[in-house]
Amino acid sequence: MPHWLVLQQQGVKTLQFSDDVWDAFGAASKEVMDENMGDELFAKIRESFETSLASSASWINKSDGFYVQQRIRVLGE
Repeated sequence: MPHWLVLQQQGVKTLQFSDDVWDAFGAASKEVMDENMGDELFAKIRESFETSLASSASWINKSDGFYVQQRIRVLGE
């Protein structure tokens, strides 16, 4: 039996973080990354990561989002 199902059967409820919490995570993450921009290698890797993320985010949202919706529709939750 999947672990998530065992947890649900024991009364555990899964919740989503609010946008405020996600915004705080993002701001804290950016702050930490910005502190390291003085490191040339870090700055180069971060720039590459952010460029890749920007160019792939739309596709990932479409492909993964659609796949998950259809998997749930066909197989159930």
